[in-house]
Formats: sequence, C-alpha cells, structure tokens
Amino acid sequence: MSVLKNVLLVVIGILGSIGVVLMALATKLAWLATGIAFVLYLLQFYVTDWGTVAMIFWIAIKLSIVLAIIFIVLALGKALVDEEERNAKGL
Repeated sequence: MSVLKNVLLVVIGILGSIGVVLMALATKLAWLATGIAFVLYLLQFYVTDWGTVAMIFWIAIKLSIVLAIIFIVLALGKALVDEEERNAKGL
C-alpha cells in the first residue's frame, strides 16, 4: 500500500507542478494584456474602450485568485503529508 501511496503522491506532484506553471503563465499573460490594453486605451489607439480594459483586468484578477487557491491547496497537501510522516516516525 505504501508503494501505491508514493506513486499517487508523485503523480499528484507532477500534475500540480504542471498546473501551477500553466496557471502562472496564463496569469502573467493576462496581466500583460491588461497593461497593453490600458496603454492602448490611454493612447486612444485602435478601438480599445474602457469596457475592454475592465474585462481584461477582471479576467486577470480571477486568474490570480485561482492561482492563489492552487498554491494554498498544494501547501495544505504538503503540510498534511509532512504531518503524516512525522506521526509515522513517532515524533
């Protein structure tokens, strides 16, 4: 059973790291798009209006919240695994 648990932890760790990288990349691009849209709005370039800037900003906020939730879940998972290992060793 211990081998199955270790394999499961490795798979969860790999998927978690891929998820964190993808979410971090998406969040970074959303904030970059927000900045570009805001500058285009200030320059009155193309047809960028305030609604577009606000929409992109709201998407960036939501992605940041999701990224923070992913970090919290992974940190809690690590804390639970560490606590279980300490209990198994009798500490």
